[in-house]
Amino acid sequence: MRLIATLMLSAQLALGLNSFTVDSDCDSLLAQPLDGGLPQPVHWAKAGCQQAIVCESDPTKDCCISRIKNGLPLPLRYDDAVPYYEKCAGVSVPKPRKEDDIVLPSLPCDLIRNFRCGLGFTSEFCDIVYAELDGCMKREQCSKQTDQDDCCGAYPAKNPEAVRRYYSKCVGTCNVVTEKVVEQEDCLAVGE
Repeated sequence: MRLIATLMLSAQLALGLNSFTVDSDCDSLLAQPLDGGLPQPVHWAKAGCQQAIVCESDPTKDCCISRIKNGLPLPLRYDDAVPYYEKCAGVSVPKPRKEDDIVLPSLPCDLIRNFRCGLGFTSEFCDIVYAELDGCMKREQCSKQTDQDDCCGAYPAKNPEAVRRYYSKCVGTCNVVTEKVVEQEDCLAVGE
């Protein structure tokens, strides 16, 4: 069965059918369904094109990440994020220190307030978003207390990025947001 699928994909590519790349223009990417055998970054490029249409009527700074409100995931890794944000808003993504580093920008608390992990979301993505959401809620609780020292407490996640995101939201000191880039510092030392 795999051999047949591979031969069909090879034939499509040889005929120029569905031979999309991340550099394909949005009109081409949106004109027809993408073949499942294409690299994941091509699918993210198309998702960026689709979100760009939404952003025409909602040109806010957070428009490209607002698709999460509609139950749609966002790219976590650099190779997927570059075509998505380029197609969505022409924004560049800074290269991470390590190849497998997460490049998902910090998500505003109001954007993820009703987040539910669903189809199309990886468990890693859900862990990170839930950690940010937990940090948002804990920060609200801490702001109502008179003694705020060590209010954030320990966060019981195994994923270091989820832990960092929790403290980033709860403590509120680990992200520097600029017009086009989210620069993130290491927050793992906080609360250890």
